[in-house]
Amino acid sequence: MPVPLFAPADTNASAVGAGTINALKNVTIGQLKYLVGSVYPANWYNAGDFGGTNILNTDVSRVFDFAAYPVAAPPANSDLYDTMDSCGNFGVWDSSNNYFTNASVYPLTTNLANAVTKYIVVTDTNGVSTTTVGSITDYSTVVYITSYQAIVPYSVTNIQLATPPASPTTNISQASYAYPITPPLNALFDGNDTNINQVAFGDGILDVCDVYVTFRRSLDPTLIWYERFWTNGMRAADTNIVNNFPSSPSGHIAAKAVAANTVQPKLYSSVPPFVTFAAGNVQVSAGRTVQVPITATIQGGYPVRLLMLNLTVAPVTNAPELTSLVQFTQSQSVKALGHPNANTIDSDGNGNYAAAWLNQPTDGATGSGISGTNVLIGNLSVTIPSNAPHGGVYGLFFDHASASPNGLASFPNQTVAGRITVK
Repeated sequence: MPVPLFAPADTNASAVGAGTINALKNVTIGQLKYLVGSVYPANWYNAGDFGGTNILNTDVSRVFDFAAYPVAAPPANSDLYDTMDSCGNFGVWDSSNNYFTNASVYPLTTNLANAVTKYIVVTDTNGVSTTTVGSITDYSTVVYITSYQAIVPYSVTNIQLATPPASPTTNISQASYAYPITPPLNALFDGNDTNINQVAFGDGILDVCDVYVTFRRSLDPTLIWYERFWTNGMRAADTNIVNNFPSSPSGHIAAKAVAANTVQPKLYSSVPPFVTFAAGNVQVSAGRTVQVPITATIQGGYPVRLLMLNLTVAPVTNAPELTSLVQFTQSQSVKALGHPNANTIDSDGNGNYAAAWLNQPTDGATGSGISGTNVLIGNLSVTIPSNAPHGGVYGLFFDHASASPNGLASFPNQTVAGRITVK
């Protein structure tokens, strides 16, 4: 904590107050706290330069904008970025200071004891092999909230003995194996509406969960709101929000009670959760409109109930810019997602479409959602300019893609770009 400037003990307080001309002034040192999710208006990146005392519809729209269009996001370590990063980590209660810390923030680097093994296999001239353990060492890796396994390397040194004067031959083979890991915070993946009150910190990534948590807190004043601040070189959070239902000290008590209620994990499948988003490859004549399918393949037992996409069609090879706005039509097969939230539908130019599906059931552990292989999310309608030459190519890229089973933890995912070829 910085040491405040101070005047001599016998200095009259009124003589060093504001408006008085002299060489001594009273200076008060403290923290500027910011309400998590309150973004608008934003004049700069530091606490005090953005937000207000409530979480409004405008704040939800701003969080969506910066999450879906990451190129325009503020610096990742700034307070403005942090207030938008509303979801991703539970808080750790510091009873001596009466606030939450992010001491267990994920992703984190963890040490797997005795995980790497080096084997030595010696085969004599009679073909008899003996295997010994050359060494066993620890292995450090990064663990995420949703990590179910870590890929750990190992090696085998094969020594083939030979009859003199021939020399022994040595072959070293390297491979890896899956080291099982219990998800560190599986209460987030398996959590329901109660667990949103445990989420005090973000995870450093803006995605659909940050939009959802801000959206829910803007609508429901009975949910716990958090304000964050810097103290002793680390971020902390408390619930002393005057305009919110759980104001001090009851907010701390409620948050502590929820944090102490451990949710029993409901692991629907031993397969790690993962989603692959893909755009189709199509051909079309110049001047015509083509439907490009956008699909999702969901692995593991968790369904997708919330979704956020940002799709962009751009010329790649010998193709002119699009002159008509692309349109997205949702598939009837994914009606369980509901419709995109009206405040999140956006477009940045003719070739762009972005939206977030936030129609999450009240109980995050129920609701059908979508699951399966190559599930058609919808079709992106693209009109090719009439002057596009034969053989011209457009790429359909995912500027952003994120999904969640409950709005509290995001699926690990990958995206596969599509291609439109002018025939």
